[in-house]
Amino acid sequence: MDVILEAIRQPFMQRAFVIAILIGIITAWLGVYVILRGMAFVGAGIAHASFGGIAIGLFSGLPPLFTAGVFTILIALGISKLFESSKLREDTAVGISFAASMAFGMLLLSFTSGYQGEILGYLFGSILAITPVDLWLTLILGILIIVILLGFSKEWRALTFDPEFTAVQGFPISWLNHLFLVLVALTVLLAVKMVGVIMLSALLVIPSATALLFTRNFRSLECWSVGIGGGVSMVGLLLSLLWNIPPGATIVIMATILFFVVWLTKNKRK
Repeated sequence: MDVILEAIRQPFMQRAFVIAILIGIITAWLGVYVILRGMAFVGAGIAHASFGGIAIGLFSGLPPLFTAGVFTILIALGISKLFESSKLREDTAVGISFAASMAFGMLLLSFTSGYQGEILGYLFGSILAITPVDLWLTLILGILIIVILLGFSKEWRALTFDPEFTAVQGFPISWLNHLFLVLVALTVLLAVKMVGVIMLSALLVIPSATALLFTRNFRSLECWSVGIGGGVSMVGLLLSLLWNIPPGATIVIMATILFFVVWLTKNKRK
């Protein structure tokens, strides 16, 4: 406890806790719609596609998070347009974009020297290396995402549960789908430093999947998902500090353990 209290007094740990809880809440909240719309692979694909944007930053000397943000948003919009304008299934469009982006990133990195240490931070997360600029960027974008989620909650729910009826009612389905994928891309940008590209999709899926095991209505699903997302992020960061293990991996493992505990408990009761 003394070790934890001493660490929490450090500014870098305070920044890490604020970002971990905020990102845990946002990814879990957005993950509710990802799960219910059957878009788990879409979230994973956009997360992995951000690798191409990170590679552009490392290759060009521009801030990798900036290039990753622009690149990931373009990929998200490209997936949406490709799905709308062709007979391809959404998962096929994601698979093409995902593979092409990863290959493009690896190609660029082959011409870049001295990136190995930095790229590992983006692949697996480096939340303890968060700077004050990263903190403010996360707070601003995080609040923006939350405002959009609240402002379009009626449209998101209608699109999730009955897209045909939503279209008949005159809602701009195409525009809403584009906006949703842009939110996923922005969330990927926020979370990439916390858990990394490889494990990021877990935060979009596992908290909501856990809450879905025992909730019976949409409102409680949202509340429980947000609570689980923020809770496992905080506990995972504390345990990583106590045992000196990678924070991103610890957060994902904690979320996974909780999922299986809930799943086993539910099956035992049945």
